[in-house]
Amino acid sequence: MGDRANVVIKETYQEKTNYVFLYTHWRGYSLPHLVQAALQRRCRWSDGAYLTRIIFDGMTDGEQGGELGFGIWPSICDNEHKLIVVDPEELRIGFTGNPTWEARASATGVPREMIGYLRWRRSEADTYKDPSPEDVKSWWTFEEYCTLTEEEIRKAYE
Repeated sequence: MGDRANVVIKETYQEKTNYVFLYTHWRGYSLPHLVQAALQRRCRWSDGAYLTRIIFDGMTDGEQGGELGFGIWPSICDNEHKLIVVDPEELRIGFTGNPTWEARASATGVPREMIGYLRWRRSEADTYKDPSPEDVKSWWTFEEYCTLTEEEIRKAYE
């Protein structure tokens, strides 16, 4: 089935907010720790383009050059976990709410066991709302996030 998750990089250009979604098909559970490791390098925190590449390099470690398992897109890809939202301009990171397979199945009428095999698009169901980067309730500074324990991250990400 996979372990799908997304990191969202937020940037504002000419007063317009944009997002880049970094997708993993197999590393969703470990994604917040991979992002923490990338931030712990303490490189290019306020440079969104470079920080995005540093995070994606960490996500894809050992898998570069392959055609499966990872992606970059301007909107949410398949997702089973909270979104990890990275805001380089404010030097902060936060998690959104978690979409559930049950909510997707209910909204689309597709049997729950088949949802993971379908490419999800927002237009498929007006009654289901994917989590948005705007849904982050609490933030950590990059420095705070770098010092969180594995247990603290796990509890926040569940």
